[in-house]
Amino acid sequence: MISASAAPARVAPRLAVVFYSVAVLLAALAMFGVFNPGDYVVVSVLFDHPFLFGVLVLVALAVACWVGPGPAAMRATGLTLGAVAAFGFAGFGALNWMAGSPQHQIVSQRAPAGQLEFRVIEGAQVIDTVWELRVRRPAGLLSKEWSAGCLNGDNPDDGFESVKWIGPESVAVTVTDGRVLRVDLDPATGRPLRPVVTGAGC
Repeated sequence: MISASAAPARVAPRLAVVFYSVAVLLAALAMFGVFNPGDYVVVSVLFDHPFLFGVLVLVALAVACWVGPGPAAMRATGLTLGAVAAFGFAGFGALNWMAGSPQHQIVSQRAPAGQLEFRVIEGAQVIDTVWELRVRRPAGLLSKEWSAGCLNGDNPDDGFESVKWIGPESVAVTVTDGRVLRVDLDPATGRPLRPVVTGAGC
């Protein structure tokens, strides 16, 4: 017959394994969102949040240390270190968020054939306005999107002025000093062949 005091001792390792497994899963999802091998929009929206997932991973590891087997002092140390790391990571993420600004779409133009869409997203990096250039292939949940470059307004001459499709797989981006930057796309996929960058980029 198993005594009542033995039950917690048997449950603790199982709980620790659960939380360690959760941490590994969250880390895998974060990596999947950051690298997004298929370039899917839905993957980016759901999982491309490294700071959020990083905090959740650290919290799961801290809890795993606390509920796992071992001396109380060791478990308390693991919990404390995990909590401190989680708060630090969250603070770093908050500073990174405050250094930027909310992004908003200012241009969305369909290609002549209608299968691709060129988008310009305006935001900020500290004190500089930046414009992210993106190409999207709309297909519902299977929509894909690629970076076509970035314009950085740290130099007023490098700011975004206008964009125009000049062919089925070519886009002309005009900056404020009148220069025209050409973005050529892969005819098969729509992926930009050579992204354009001005200033320090994004």
